[in-house]
Amino acid sequence: MTIKRYLLIGYLGANNLGDECMLRQFLSLFDEFPNVSFIIDSHGIDYTSDRIITHFIPSDTNTRRLEYGKIIGEVDGIIWVGGNCFTDYDGAGAVRLAMKAKTMGKRFYYVSVGTDRLTLFKRKWRAFLSLHLADSIIFRDKFSLNHAKSCFVNSKKLALAPDLGELYLRHNAGNYSVETYEIVVSWRELKKNISNQDELLENLSMFLVNLSALYNRRLIIFNTDEYSDKQVHASLIDLLIKHGFSNFTYVEDTTLEEKLTIISRACCVITARLHTAVAADVFDKPIVVYNYSQKISEFAFGKENVKVISGNLAELTADDIDLKEKTSKEAIAIDEKVYKNFAVQCKE
Repeated sequence: MTIKRYLLIGYLGANNLGDECMLRQFLSLFDEFPNVSFIIDSHGIDYTSDRIITHFIPSDTNTRRLEYGKIIGEVDGIIWVGGNCFTDYDGAGAVRLAMKAKTMGKRFYYVSVGTDRLTLFKRKWRAFLSLHLADSIIFRDKFSLNHAKSCFVNSKKLALAPDLGELYLRHNAGNYSVETYEIVVSWRELKKNISNQDELLENLSMFLVNLSALYNRRLIIFNTDEYSDKQVHASLIDLLIKHGFSNFTYVEDTTLEEKLTIISRACCVITARLHTAVAADVFDKPIVVYNYSQKISEFAFGKENVKVISGNLAELTADDIDLKEKTSKEAIAIDEKVYKNFAVQCKE
């Protein structure tokens, strides 16, 4: 049996709800293929197991380049797992690693990825180059797929499949007892996306105070991303306290399972995080989601339990939100064929 090993990259190991769901679902694709192992590029979590080596990302650029050069020589290819990796603000698809991999005769893949705002010439060019260097790309939304087509990427390399994170959540939703207790809040840093974050947070804080009072429910604030959400939640909490509000609990440093338990107990979820909204939708919760990206628009389209908000929230009132329980939706059949075919391709 030929042993295959791949380096997994992306925003992994940062204890981000969405990225951890996507990674777990991705790894499950290879349960039937014991000849495939991985090195996971981690921002902090140790994934080490019989089939996984954890590579903790060095902070020093020179060290990082040396280590990647060695790792690429030891693997059969590199796979970017999940998330928007072609944007003005999040990244350009690790184009340097893609170039290094291809010069060393290795494969390079993108799996369950997306594209968002691309206006900067440098980012556009890097995204264009990355898309053409990749051996295959599985997009999670039509907007991103169409962007790749507009860049004249070979259509044979392109595929569209459901978001890996949503697949994981739908497969595992039955492990959680769905209750209706608190108003759950999980916001995100938006300074790179909007120009009025301070005004937005002020209006959000007043909205939350009024919503809690109207429905007599406690707020539970938690970090979808334990690395990047803490500061914005600290600012939000300062504003709540300034308004004399104390009916809240802030929960931090939680595991993926703990985050999902919090969402499963919500009577309503207020968020600016895609996969927090996806998890709430899987649990049939009323959702208020801030639309800062096309990925939010695509998620919310046609969903009766989702209220999309935008702007500075000055016009948003507690009366706009209906916390009545929704009728349970029928189970959604999701086609996983694209991912299963990809796993077969990797093992060969």
